[in-house]
Amino acid sequence: MNNTKKLTEGALLAGIYLILLFGTLVPFLSTFMMVLLPIPFVIYTSKHGVKPGMLVVVFASLISMILTVIYLPLTLMMGAAGLLIGHAINKERTAYETWAYGTLGFIGGLLFTLAFTQVLLGVNFVQEIETIATDQVDWYISLMEGVGLESGEAVDMEALFIEQIQYFIKLMPAFIAISAVFLAFLTQWISYKLLNRMYNKKLYFPPFRSLKLPTSIIWLYLIVIIASLISSDPNSIMYVGVQNALIILEMLLVIQGFSFIFFFTHYKKWSKVIPILSIVLTILFPLFLLYFVRILGIIDIGLNLRARLQKNK
Repeated sequence: MNNTKKLTEGALLAGIYLILLFGTLVPFLSTFMMVLLPIPFVIYTSKHGVKPGMLVVVFASLISMILTVIYLPLTLMMGAAGLLIGHAINKERTAYETWAYGTLGFIGGLLFTLAFTQVLLGVNFVQEIETIATDQVDWYISLMEGVGLESGEAVDMEALFIEQIQYFIKLMPAFIAISAVFLAFLTQWISYKLLNRMYNKKLYFPPFRSLKLPTSIIWLYLIVIIASLISSDPNSIMYVGVQNALIILEMLLVIQGFSFIFFFTHYKKWSKVIPILSIVLTILFPLFLLYFVRILGIIDIGLNLRARLQKNK
């Protein structure tokens, strides 16, 4: 009876996944669906464990492949993320450990999707992005020449745009990692809300103000900065790796900086609007404020500002 109930529940959640999968066909819903698609796998795996969860992923993959082979890599990616998040919840991992599991699931799934589309479908996403961006640059340059831009200036501008496109493509690993971090967080947060309501659980993220990254992040950041000064050849593997690592570490330090702003606001008992306003202003004026928040994150980790403030309280 229990096995029958388990199979029925698995089939039901696989059906819900397929309904959500069709939602990706709607343009303005496709991005939001990327967050929702792993949730059926999260719910099932968190309740029954990773092995039954894998069977549901396989079943959903077979059905999606019958519909169209393009859905297969997407289903496997969402299945990997859902399985790892659900497994972490099932094993009662902390919220941040679960977040790390989900991030790894999304990264692995994204890399598999890129490999699948290139090997089996013959579509190279990196080349496609470069081609589309280059075509847009050519169109823009021709438009500027039409309104009086001199040919010498047009050549210089085109070279600058092409250089920026190539630099962006080299940073694709960092953007994949950052996207995975945010997708995992949103998926986990919504999953927590649903599991709390469905099974009366008490799953939640600790307050953002309590987030404290390890001190080793500072040393790693320092090593990467030194490496960036040594590796000057933009075409070398070391340069590409260092630049990607730099972006990821700087993002972590910015998150730490915002966490300290939330902590300090709570410590001073100021309005909750202040930290939210700081995020909005940083998005609007990133050139200066993003640098300031990152420095704040470095100081918070390196000098342990929170402990000093609480000690003097």
